Amino acid sequence: MKVDVGSVGISLLMLAVLSACGDGREAPATGGKGKEKSAHLVETMTVQTRTFDHATEHTGSLRALRTTRIFNLEEGRILGLTVFEGDRVTKNQVLVTLDDALLQAELQKAVAARAQAALDTKRLEGLAQKNIESQNQLEKARTQLAMAQAEENVLTTRLGYTLIKAPFAGIVSERLVQQGDVVAKHTHLLTLYDPSSLITELRVSELILPLLKVGDPVDVVVDALGAGVYPGVITRIHPTVDDKTRRGVVEVEMKSDPVGVMAGQLCRITLRTHFQDRLVIPFAVLQRDLESEYVYVVDAQSQAQKRRVTSGLRLDDNVEISHGLEAGEKLVVRGFFGLRAGATVSEVSAKQ
Repeated sequence: MKVDVGSVGISLLMLAVLSACGDGREAPATGGKGKEKSAHLVETMTVQTRTFDHATEHTGSLRALRTTRIFNLEEGRILGLTVFEGDRVTKNQVLVTLDDALLQAELQKAVAARAQAALDTKRLEGLAQKNIESQNQLEKARTQLAMAQAEENVLTTRLGYTLIKAPFAGIVSERLVQQGDVVAKHTHLLTLYDPSSLITELRVSELILPLLKVGDPVDVVVDALGAGVYPGVITRIHPTVDDKTRRGVVEVEMKSDPVGVMAGQLCRITLRTHFQDRLVIPFAVLQRDLESEYVYVVDAQSQAQKRRVTSGLRLDDNVEISHGLEAGEKLVVRGFFGLRAGATVSEVSAKQ
């Protein structure tokens, strides 16, 4: 037995129409003002200012702030050199002794010349008083005496250069000559550094720089010395920022001299900045488009408004807002899907 499917479908459609007409009821309207548009459900929070400490960790290499390369100002053979790399020396300790035999001989000659000039001057002064010798000859003798005295002073000074002393207490980091070497003037002999003046230079974001100041305490961890935390202090903030990286240089000095610390070691510096009256919102709330960053706020008419903002530092799960928001405004924190500017919203809690 064959069934005409098309005929059956038409028959069923006619029955449905007749049934609706015979019901005496009208079909509900499908458009126009009869349908109320439902409000968009969102969760909100009130924007508030927060005060808290923010810590950032930076790495750097230790270097000695006080480092000096020691040169000789007189040539000659090295008679004494008893310090080696790693030796600690005290201030004014003799590090290098040069052969001074020639200078000693020249000094003796200068002393004799000065003594003779002094005798000649004294004799001419007596003759000048008796008008036996002219005043001109007396002035020449006095000039000769002054020159002889100056020559003696020069040789005395040069003789002092044969004893090379430490300008400050420190550690010898380089020894470039050996005892017995003959060195010319201005030869680099030793390098000395002060281990109590270890500093490191950090590259810090321009956003953090205004929150730091000279004298702020910091924590220093030297990886080679274990997990110990040592005190430090900011000693200098450079006045310029790199125009490519937007980072500036901050110098940090260690306030202690732990055993085993050396220039060149890797260290980790924790900087703490104290924020006051800063607007902070959850980082997940901050939206971005091709133009800039924005958030949704709820106005007095319970409508969502798109607000352009400028963010600052990322603070854990939060972010600082430097421009665009004010304390007390209602901020949409959930319910972004399908949300548009000007949409009517209904505030609900996370539990609801």
